[in-house]
Amino acid sequence: MEFPKRKYQVFISSTVTDLRRHRESVIRATNVLGHFPIAMEYFTPGSEKNPVLLEHLIKESDVYVLIIGTKYGQAKAPGDRSFTEYEFDKAREYGLCCIQFIAHDEDREGVDPKPELARFITKVYNEEVMVGRFSMASADSLAAIFTSSLIAETDALRAKGIGGWVHSSHYERISTLRTLSVDQSRSKIINKIIDGFDRYANLTFQSTVDDDLKEANASVFWNRFKTPILIDRRLSIFVEAGSSCDFMSVKLLEILENNSSLRQKREENSIDIFFNGVFSKIIFDMRRERLPIVRNITYLPKPPIKDGYGKTVSILDVVPNVDHKDYDNRKIRKDAEDAIQTIQQEIDRDLIVDGKTGVALISFGGLDPSKEFAPYILDYNNVLFKLAIFRSSVVKIIILTARKFATSPLETDSYYHVFHSQDWKKILRTQPVCFVISGHKSDDVSHFIKEMSALRYKVETTEIDGIWTKTVYNQLFERATLR
Repeated sequence: MEFPKRKYQVFISSTVTDLRRHRESVIRATNVLGHFPIAMEYFTPGSEKNPVLLEHLIKESDVYVLIIGTKYGQAKAPGDRSFTEYEFDKAREYGLCCIQFIAHDEDREGVDPKPELARFITKVYNEEVMVGRFSMASADSLAAIFTSSLIAETDALRAKGIGGWVHSSHYERISTLRTLSVDQSRSKIINKIIDGFDRYANLTFQSTVDDDLKEANASVFWNRFKTPILIDRRLSIFVEAGSSCDFMSVKLLEILENNSSLRQKREENSIDIFFNGVFSKIIFDMRRERLPIVRNITYLPKPPIKDGYGKTVSILDVVPNVDHKDYDNRKIRKDAEDAIQTIQQEIDRDLIVDGKTGVALISFGGLDPSKEFAPYILDYNNVLFKLAIFRSSVVKIIILTARKFATSPLETDSYYHVFHSQDWKKILRTQPVCFVISGHKSDDVSHFIKEMSALRYKVETTEIDGIWTKTVYNQLFERATLR
């Protein structure tokens, strides 16, 4: 069953006279993302300043958005507060997920704001919440950072299964779910296995996000490259943890099970497959006897397995964390550098065999359009692992959906830019790299394609049922896999 994607009720709180255009841009962005904005613009004239109604709407909402510009508002709410401050207090009281934005200080210069505004701003900062800054001169600048923040917050809510709305038709399909038999449901061992998947909640959730695009990526890629990679060259394969790569694993398994050329065992020309994701490894282990051409199914790197996305981290597990603000790929600490070298040696040993260079299927949190599409990710262990991958000479196949090109991460987000822009450009010129990207008709990655074309990357486009998939690769990739 395809699990439903929740839509969230988003309460938008601000003064109106100074922020009319900004409110419109935030409301529009909320609608574009498929959520339900609750804003004064939708109230009837007699209800817009009713504290009882406001409290009810806030209590029923999932996300609260505060926007502070140059005005405090009239202190006509209970407690001699402005309605904006009243709404902020109620949102905190009911424990809503809160997103705050405050105009730059220079925007209030010469405006002569009320002292209550300065007090309110200080109050917001004292709550120790993340605050984004925006320019009063540009409503679009607020919309951009709001979109990124709302995506992050609603993704987190979905991962935890909290709140939101689901169309009733999804519940009519529950009867189609595959369920355990009575004897299976009573088995303590089976229930222990199922309970164990709770550790990997992030991965479980992400496998339902853009699943149609991830399936398209897998189908198009393997249909295009299964012959040179699997049949002709029998290259070793590494598949990274993560939902995008898990879909690649499922399609790979289907090919290995059903392609007649791969059903005959030839020990001298077998395939080794490596994973650092628990889900893909389990799927392959359970079908091991149906894969005569596969010699080894192994974790790379070795366990332990990290919670959240269920990936193996090996020696990286003991490397102390570095805050994203302090990270620089050109200034790696010695303990991290030693770990990277160890992992790189394992990658080279396992994936470069008998003069044949294997392929690594990987993904990123996103590619930053403001930094020449340099990649960023959320986890420091993953940063170090990616550095090891890109120091190796293996072929890199990067699996992405169009939404990973949509926005740049905010400074307040805890993302790591894996490489400096210049270093990333050098990698794209000097290493065998292929991007596989899928999106819907409305998704636009033309700026990225233009950048890659300038680097003389080839672009192949496939369109099926309203989904486009672009395979973008350089000559080094072509030489390593197609010739």
